[in-house]
Amino acid sequence: MSDVKVVHAAGIELREQSADGLANAYAGATAKAYNATTIFYNPAGMIHLQGNQVASTNSYIMPKSSFSGTVTGAGLSGTPQGGPSGQFAPTAPVGAMYAFWDYSPDLKFGLAANTPFGLRTSYPDQWIGRYHALHSNITNFTFSPSVAYRVNEHFSVGASWQIGYFNAVLSQAINLPGLGLGRYDAHQSLNGNAVGFGGVIGFLYEFDQATRVGLNYRSRIRYDLHGWSTMSAPASLAAVSTTFQSSGVNVPITMPDKVALGFYHEFDPRWAVMASVEWTNWSVLKELNFHYNNGRADTVIQENWQNSWAFSVGATYTADDRAKFHIGFAYDQSAISSANMTARLPDANRYAITGGYSYKLTKNLQAIFAYGHLFFDHANISAQGTSAAGLLLGGYDTSANIVSIGLNMKL
Repeated sequence: MSDVKVVHAAGIELREQSADGLANAYAGATAKAYNATTIFYNPAGMIHLQGNQVASTNSYIMPKSSFSGTVTGAGLSGTPQGGPSGQFAPTAPVGAMYAFWDYSPDLKFGLAANTPFGLRTSYPDQWIGRYHALHSNITNFTFSPSVAYRVNEHFSVGASWQIGYFNAVLSQAINLPGLGLGRYDAHQSLNGNAVGFGGVIGFLYEFDQATRVGLNYRSRIRYDLHGWSTMSAPASLAAVSTTFQSSGVNVPITMPDKVALGFYHEFDPRWAVMASVEWTNWSVLKELNFHYNNGRADTVIQENWQNSWAFSVGATYTADDRAKFHIGFAYDQSAISSANMTARLPDANRYAITGGYSYKLTKNLQAIFAYGHLFFDHANISAQGTSAAGLLLGGYDTSANIVSIGLNMKL
């Protein structure tokens, strides 16, 4: 049995940027505009807000996954010695912070700090698939100054400039026994960082005070990672081959652009419903090209991710002037086909059932508590590595629990 880091959205996307968003399975996120967290989902939604305010969200992703399988054809060793994957990812926290300035009825400003993408997987050093992956850590932060302008009583537009930081740490074992080059494994670890820039543009159309539609486009961001490849191998091998030498490394990677459309409607002062459809351009992630500065031949890893769709519906019930109850359901299509599955991210189609409770602690302070459970389709893996890494063959069964706590405060 093993635990693997999973995320609410396809690929390595983290949708956990708002507690009331999770409570409704992110249905209508581009149209709800309940509080300052709309800066992330649709900056045009700031027009719907009144009064300066700040908001924060802390989410905790608690995954469970079981892997069963084997490795064959790993060089001279055939099936390598190794144990089960064990528990290779702990509970993962995700945070977000927002600030909103109500400059005038027709002009609003905001700031957002988010973690839109991320991944944590960490296998034991002696697991059977160690020649495919050991540790995979991806950390992504964005800082987004934002503005919204009301064009007329129905139509508003918003925009954000995204400043992003991206860090990736990837490691694996190298099968020296399978290559006939020694008795013990070597290890390679790559660590790279980059800054990238992108933008967001959003639109909000209010049919009346109870009904609105939001459309948001978030651009892709390219990160040109620069870092270091650390090789732990016998000095005798490093002396005769650049393959076994530590070196500077450059890796370009692009995070995808996406389009989200949301609908929100209040039937009466108590009941509101919402829905969303999202498209993410994951096909930009075709391959990872590792260029080494010591003359070693480039390592090219084929990814071949595919574009994905997500759908969600939700409802909110207002019990009184302080308390609200939220529910939601979502379907999220995987960005990775079975043919391109890897041990670093065993992705699959997922279904989410969520709920939450928001309560005004004071006139200006609201707390939100949300919970979601994710069900994943079974994920088959048939990953062919190098001749020494062999074929990793098996499957993953995954689920996850998510808890989110948010605070919204008017200043």
